[in-house]
Amino acid sequence: MNITLIHRLLTGKNIKIIATDTSLQEDLGPWENHYKLRFKDGKWEFVFVQWEKSDGREKVLKYFDNEETASKFFYLYQLKKHYFYQYIRPFTQRNEDINVGTRQFNFENLKEALERLDIPGDYYSLHGELKKHSIVLEKINERESKVKIIWDNNEVIRETLILENWEAYDEFYKMTYYIHLLSHECQRLIEEKIIHKRFTNEEYSIFLSPGV
Repeated sequence: MNITLIHRLLTGKNIKIIATDTSLQEDLGPWENHYKLRFKDGKWEFVFVQWEKSDGREKVLKYFDNEETASKFFYLYQLKKHYFYQYIRPFTQRNEDINVGTRQFNFENLKEALERLDIPGDYYSLHGELKKHSIVLEKINERESKVKIIWDNNEVIRETLILENWEAYDEFYKMTYYIHLLSHECQRLIEEKIIHKRFTNEEYSIFLSPGV
């Protein structure tokens, strides 16, 4: 992957991105906080530009050694953001009756959310059993749980802290929905011969990390 391809993929989803030969930047209009990827001083940088009260102050959040790794990171970051605003948040807003995202969100509500989304059971485990390429809910006690991301060879590539149940259920819902959406995107890219293999454990871990 390179910045030209990433620009084409993102604009194909109506995600507004400004591209040059050495950079990609969110096109959010003047005076808006935004993120950009650029090549500078021999390295690729993922940069946060803060306009509020700072007149465009920049903070480098991450460095990359090559364009492919940098481009894929920017792509995954933008894709997750797109999924949140196009899918995750609208579903939460449309389904207030099952308390998604609130302290009243219980185990039965979680199961109902997954049913309404029609996400196959292959993508998740509600009772702690490990299966590859899935999100696993691990019960700690009657009031607390944690969420694990299991990928190739049943490897745990990321897990949450121990959370109150409603928080764990909310994280579980969001992670499962994100993985479902990204897996379909990955399959589409393979079928269209844009990529030749699935995203790696590390790439899925980056996609689901809190900072992305």
